[in-house]
Amino acid sequence: MDVVTYSRVSTDDQKENGFSLQDQERRLSEYCARHGKEVIARYQEDHSAKDFNRPVFQDFLTDLRAKKIRPTQLVCIRFDRFSRNVLESLSMLNTLKSLGVEVVFVEQNTDLSTPESLPPHLINMALPQIENERRALNTIRG
Repeated sequence: MDVVTYSRVSTDDQKENGFSLQDQERRLSEYCARHGKEVIARYQEDHSAKDFNRPVFQDFLTDLRAKKIRPTQLVCIRFDRFSRNVLESLSMLNTLKSLGVEVVFVEQNTDLSTPESLPPHLINMALPQIENERRALNTIRG
């Protein structure tokens, strides 16, 4: 199975002390090797996830639409590395599905083959947005 990996940080602190790109990439590589997935491209980003107007993610979409790459899956560590916006996430998941790409998460992955799995999937999508909005409110309030 040909896959693309996507890792993202949005702050220098994350880059150096937290959820570094190197750590994400190591974990993505281990996951793909363990599950027999061949990584055909790796996309790494240093940008906010409040929308998908991110340079590297747009490069991924361009490569996908131009058929420079033909993955069956986009693999991310967890949902907050993919997006922090529920509505944009739903739209992007639909776009990727129409292009033949399933999004898979190393953590928090949900098998959507049953209707009962939809609520936890939606919760996993909402939590990063809630965290982002809470952080913004705390910053405004000092």
